[in-house]
Amino acid sequence: TERHVRDLCDRLAAEGTPALVLRPRGNDAGCVWTLNLPEPSCGAGPLRNAGPACGTGPLHLPNLAFDLPPDFGALLEVLAELRVTHIHVHNLAGYPHAAPELLPLMARLLEIPCDVTAHDLSALCPRITCIGPDGYPCPIALDGDGGATVGAPWRCGACIAAETPQLGNTDIVRWRAAWGALL
Repeated sequence: TERHVRDLCDRLAAEGTPALVLRPRGNDAGCVWTLNLPEPSCGAGPLRNAGPACGTGPLHLPNLAFDLPPDFGALLEVLAELRVTHIHVHNLAGYPHAAPELLPLMARLLEIPCDVTAHDLSALCPRITCIGPDGYPCPIALDGDGGATVGAPWRCGACIAAETPQLGNTDIVRWRAAWGALL
């Protein structure tokens, strides 16, 4: 995922488009920013004289932090002020559980497109890989009975209860509804 994000940022920078990357801030609900500036933006606009980062790669902005969902409105204002024109989601590991619901709402309010590059199975399962605590693929990853009970919430709930998944303990019905809104 990280390599893909860096490659996309580099490609956008080559086209003269800055990329604003939102990342989780440790183990809490906060997020921090990294702004990749293309060469033409250096010395112009609101980020004029950005310092040593100008033209040398990402500008890390640790003080531009938001706790989500409480700071949703402030984040929306900043994105509007920066004239963000597109939201592209790669991974939401480490973000608050509300992120899959907040991102499409943000895109609708900003009237911009939002798309997703899926690198794993986290939209289906908070375990990310659909591997159960026993080390075997869980039923959602299999096509055993034509889909009649594959991925049934009771099966996923039992799996989540057996061992806390990488993305946290969650209600699978709400998890899938939130990701369904994003996808």
